[in-house]
Amino acid sequence: MHKVAIPLLFSLLVASGSSQSCNLQFDGRVPPSFGVAGFDTPNEFFSDSNVLGAGLSFSQLIQLPAISASLFDIGTIPIEATISDASIFNGQTGFRRAELLPASNSGIDDSTTGVKTLHFSVAKDLQRPLNLSHEYQLVFLESNDFSTNQFVLKTGTILGGDAAADPDAVRQKSECKVG
Repeated sequence: MHKVAIPLLFSLLVASGSSQSCNLQFDGRVPPSFGVAGFDTPNEFFSDSNVLGAGLSFSQLIQLPAISASLFDIGTIPIEATISDASIFNGQTGFRRAELLPASNSGIDDSTTGVKTLHFSVAKDLQRPLNLSHEYQLVFLESNDFSTNQFVLKTGTILGGDAAADPDAVRQKSECKVG
């Protein structure tokens, strides 16, 4: 198994990819006309049937915050996924979970082949701070057999992590399997 650090990979993409033209595999930006109820039914953006707490609907977890759009939110609006003590998935009470997954992803579609570049934006909500004694996986890419994450961006107190680490820092783990 060969491991490549994400910061190196990103720097290589930036250095060599500034003039590249790439096909867009998935665009998760939603138009202003798409309300939170749209996440509860099949749509072109996110799957309506993925991981969230038992008995919850995505319209109960999604908010459209009144914040400034990010650099890449041109003509679209920011969305926010929230979690609470109701966000228990599959009886696993040790953590809370709510996932927005691309509607086009089946685990064996084009998003799983070749080199991909991901962009996402995260921001703290100062009105609702995270409980940093918990671990938060903000963004991750998981294999189709659920055996590993190719990369994960975390914050909080990481389970099994360095007890001296700053829980308010964002940390990444990446793994790239070759051959």
